[in-house]
Amino acid sequence: NVQTDKEQQLIQIGPYRIIRNPAYTGSIISLLGISFCLRSVYSPLIVLALCLLCYGIRIRKEETELANHFGKEFQSMQKERGGCFLLFISRNYFNLIFYNKKLN
Repeated sequence: NVQTDKEQQLIQIGPYRIIRNPAYTGSIISLLGISFCLRSVYSPLIVLALCLLCYGIRIRKEETELANHFGKEFQSMQKERGGCFLLFISRNYFNLIFYNKKLN
């Protein structure tokens, strides 16, 4: 269940300029780290597949609710950052690294 309230704000500063959801990204990295400790080629692949499936479902629900709540502000942020790519790192970060463009 995803809930929003009237006083909620769309955060676009700090780590949110680079990573769309730092908590999910940290969780996936942690789970992948643990899976590598199992010393199996299949463990990281299984963990990554399960994370992408589960977080993918959750993110779709969250983004639908955020789009309903924030409207054009959220849609503008989605267009600016693009889709979730490489553990939810925004397109702006890649522009900074590869094209030396400033983050918005």
